[in-house]
Amino acid sequence: MSSLVREILENKKLLIRYQDHSFDDWMEELVLIHQEINRIGININQVTKNFNGSKNAMHQILMGKKLSQQLKSVKNQMKMLETNLAKIQSKWLSEL
Repeated sequence: MSSLVREILENKKLLIRYQDHSFDDWMEELVLIHQEINRIGININQVTKNFNGSKNAMHQILMGKKLSQQLKSVKNQMKMLETNLAKIQSKWLSEL
């Protein structure tokens, strides 16, 4: 605080920083969604590799079902991502 007062008294230029915390919750949510999509992508790659390496038709059917479940999960995560991005976009544009 004393350094601030000194700089004011000496007519030095002050650097004032302001951080808008209104986006913090959305950014945290976007990071979590991004991490989840990455995890799902890894699972999809593993299931696909397992599917392609198998000669057993029943095993391939099981892997196909797992892949379908993972793709549904990606679709849900993408919807959440789109919703959050729309909120951010709306807030961002309203401040311009």
